[in-house]
Amino acid sequence: MQAADPIELPDAQGLVSPTAPESGTMRRDSQADPVPMKETVREEAVSFGAWVRKRRRALDLTQARLGELSACAESTVRKIEADERRPSRRTAERLARVLRIPETERLRFVEAARGEQRTDRLDDPTMTPAPQAVGTGSVPAGDLIGREAEVALIERRLADPGCRLLTITGPGGIGKTRLAFAAAERSARLFPDSAWIVNLAAADSRDVLLSAIVQALAVTPSSEADTHTQLKVYLRERCLLLVLDNFEQLLPATQTVAGLLDAAPRIKLLITSRERLNLSDEWLLPLQGLTVATRDGEGIASSAAMRLFRERATRVQPGFPRGDEELAHAARICALVEGTPLAIELAAAWTHLLPCAEILREIERNVDFLRSNARDVPARHASLRAAFDHSLALLTDEERRAFARMSAFRGAFERRAASIVADADLPRLAALADKSLLRHGGDGQLAMHELLRQFAAELLARDASEEARVRAAHGRYFLEMIIKEHSALVGASAGQAAARIEPLLPDLRAAIHWALSQHEFALIAEAVVSLYWVYELSSRFGEAIELFQTIRTRAASSGGDPSEPRMWLVGMTHGLLSWLLLQTGRYAESLQNARIAVVQLRSQEPVLELPLCLATLAIGAAYAGEREEAQRALDEMHATPLPEGRPGWLGQLQLAAALAYSALGNVAAAERELQLALAALKPLGQPWMLGSAYFYLGNVALRRGHLAEARQYAERSVATWRALGERHPALVLGEATLGRVALKSGDFAIARTHFQRSLERSKLLGYAPYIAHAHANLGRIEAAEGRYDVALRYHEEALQVNRELGNHLGTVRSLVHCARALQQLDEPVRAYASWREAALLALDAGRSEQAREAVDAMASLTRAPRTAGVNDPAQLRECIATLPAALVRNAAVVMKSGRQR
Repeated sequence: MQAADPIELPDAQGLVSPTAPESGTMRRDSQADPVPMKETVREEAVSFGAWVRKRRRALDLTQARLGELSACAESTVRKIEADERRPSRRTAERLARVLRIPETERLRFVEAARGEQRTDRLDDPTMTPAPQAVGTGSVPAGDLIGREAEVALIERRLADPGCRLLTITGPGGIGKTRLAFAAAERSARLFPDSAWIVNLAAADSRDVLLSAIVQALAVTPSSEADTHTQLKVYLRERCLLLVLDNFEQLLPATQTVAGLLDAAPRIKLLITSRERLNLSDEWLLPLQGLTVATRDGEGIASSAAMRLFRERATRVQPGFPRGDEELAHAARICALVEGTPLAIELAAAWTHLLPCAEILREIERNVDFLRSNARDVPARHASLRAAFDHSLALLTDEERRAFARMSAFRGAFERRAASIVADADLPRLAALADKSLLRHGGDGQLAMHELLRQFAAELLARDASEEARVRAAHGRYFLEMIIKEHSALVGASAGQAAARIEPLLPDLRAAIHWALSQHEFALIAEAVVSLYWVYELSSRFGEAIELFQTIRTRAASSGGDPSEPRMWLVGMTHGLLSWLLLQTGRYAESLQNARIAVVQLRSQEPVLELPLCLATLAIGAAYAGEREEAQRALDEMHATPLPEGRPGWLGQLQLAAALAYSALGNVAAAERELQLALAALKPLGQPWMLGSAYFYLGNVALRRGHLAEARQYAERSVATWRALGERHPALVLGEATLGRVALKSGDFAIARTHFQRSLERSKLLGYAPYIAHAHANLGRIEAAEGRYDVALRYHEEALQVNRELGNHLGTVRSLVHCARALQQLDEPVRAYASWREAALLALDAGRSEQAREAVDAMASLTRAPRTAGVNDPAQLRECIATLPAALVRNAAVVMKSGRQR
């Protein structure tokens, strides 16, 4: 519940809010500090320069190559290794990536590079981690066979500077995934930030694609920036290989991929897809089947297809082959399926039951299908379908029906789910697993290969009544499951519950779409709030907005029976959307949805959710400058009878009301509501809401100058939020708040330490808004210590990323900081332009006081009268109009000389 909160807005000294942050990356003027290292280094057993030299040699890099990869001169590397210079922090960060310093150790490495940490606390420089590909995709079982030439070709192309996007194309089952994984493992050494694999088999939209990439990279989603922008910021300075597996259903999102390449010049993409992306920068690798034996029998045993067949058959039949005749029949099988790896594996799996001659005859019975000229069946799919038909022919009727029914699952599933949805008992599941149509997971779950699932879905579709029954069973199973999880999602174990349910989101989305098609609005209404909490606790805001927009639109347009569940669902989805949009900074859309939610819910019997929607409306209206509407919504909320015995709901309502009062500037009322929320939420222990209450109370204490109290609340919020996981973005807020406490106390050294830690953690998480927040506060420290040039660079970086994020209030604050620094640097022309832009943006955001401050600054630069306390937006715009649009440089020089006289 981290909407931008005016409790976080700056005070008279320009305090920056961690919930409306600024983002960017600080750039230094040089790659190494001019101070010789020998003047600052402490006596150590191994100097930093010697450590770098040993690590470089262990990685078999020359000084020139290390300089090239870390974007600094060879002479700079030479001086660093000779302990004649210390690298700048920026250069040290680049060196850490190239030298393969684990991310958990990078802060220590940077501190050692800067002389803030002893080098002997670093790991042995000769022990370098092996490059490897990592990510969310499950590595296919078995070694890659027969693709040595393709792996080498992919490595050469990825090493080519001109190749940024390489797509492996081919039919299903041709081996694209296994090849991409092997090539990523081999090519990872080319990329300082390694290779990352993203499994997109369950992705069905742009937002799900972005969420999958975020999850694979372990980037923590932000509630204050859209996922695409956050990814571009995260990838901008990284050098890595991103493997996107199973992209064919996401072709409408190709421009999203192109945007990542444009924003991050040092990343490369390796994509597997049944269809090319048709982008101008795309390089193609069409993948064919494995080589098979020639017609005259030469090379039967050594062909790639036969090597794969023998390897797989030996797993289930140790004595394979039983003779040359068996080998010849196996070779014919490989030729029949055109060397398609998946078809070969499926055929070889039956050798423990049937000789190859019988397997061959079974497949040959489908020869007419293999040669089908149907327009909707690509010829290259024929051999794969032959293998599928053969597999099905050996199933019993019950096994075949169970196989078809299990196509309803979009991901891994439990035995109980298979029993309820597919009527598959343990013997049937075991039989399908034995026949390679199901696989067991290490966690006791079952899964079906996506290609098999698609074929099974075609079988299910042949019986319309059976398909309808299975879809209904699947939909009801998952919606009833999420309904039962509600108490866990709002209790002390909320983090664990959300983590357990998150992998089931593809099935939950499918269940929602089924329920919508059947007008099961009452069932959706029971499940929708629990589903919201899964998305909220998982920080998957883009996916949530997309799904709830679909529910809202379909429910509103269904017509027919104006049942209470349907109308409630329309109002509630508007309310949930309002809160999600509020968290992502889409204030105008949030306000519009909140207004509709309130109207819809008022038209029914008194409902529990109306007060919460009123509080959300008050927050959105206050952010939009509609203060009277916000106050009316709060008044109505307080006038609505509240239920007893619902402490969780009441605490959530009071927390939302506190944010609304804060947005109106009523800090006393906000503090009152926060204390009530804390009393209601403490017994429940729900970590997200309880941690938020502590966090906002800490900000109230900070604004009141109660620093010890603010520190205590910040520490409590961090301890509470840890239940959501060590990588949750909320933990960054606690570090930042402690930094703000130290900053208010005037302890700049401690503040700098906190903000540096916040910055490092935010970079590790890819949490762009709080990268900006740390930069902004570090800039304030530099300004307080008189280093205005350094402060300006920090704030300019924050300004740049705030513009990218579309964070208008953050942009205003960055402009104000830049203007103040520019005035101190005697650059009145640039300062005037920053003040003017800040004033106009503040007025657009309904922030009259900030606009007046900027207008007064403009007036002082032009020697015009000040606004004398004017706060009316129209009058302030008139004041701006009477001032010059730009400060003429000659006039600025005159004014500067006049001030000096």
